[in-house]
Amino acid sequence: MTDRIETFLYQDDSPGRLDRFLVVCLPEFSRARLQGLIADGFVWVGGSPAKKSGQAIEAGMQVEVRIPPPQPTGLVAEEIPLDVVFENDDLLIINKPAGMVVHPAAGHESGTLVNAVLAHDPDIEGIGGGEGPRSVPCCCVPP
Repeated sequence: MTDRIETFLYQDDSPGRLDRFLVVCLPEFSRARLQGLIADGFVWVGGSPAKKSGQAIEAGMQVEVRIPPPQPTGLVAEEIPLDVVFENDDLLIINKPAGMVVHPAAGHESGTLVNAVLAHDPDIEGIGGGEGPRSVPCCCVPP
């Protein structure tokens, strides 16, 4: 896979922040992900590397973003029972047990909700900077 390159022209009359402009141009990415691309040198403004996420941009400035392909996460599917409340092609709602860690991290490389979801649906699409699932937490209080 090769890098995806996107070019945008800032046309607003008043100066703006680079990261906020890119959120509008690339809505499939979070602001944090775009800030990471800026910090890692993947964003150029007017032919020069962007200095920082909050860099001011003005009308007529060209912004180029190089988006590298997602990197494999190395996540492992684990057969952990899930309480699936609802599921369709776009959404999976799970009643997560109290105390279950959501994402693998230091000290919790396995036994997480993400590991269980991968076993439940091995074809789940990658979202964000890496391949693999991303959860969106939601808190619901029972009646």
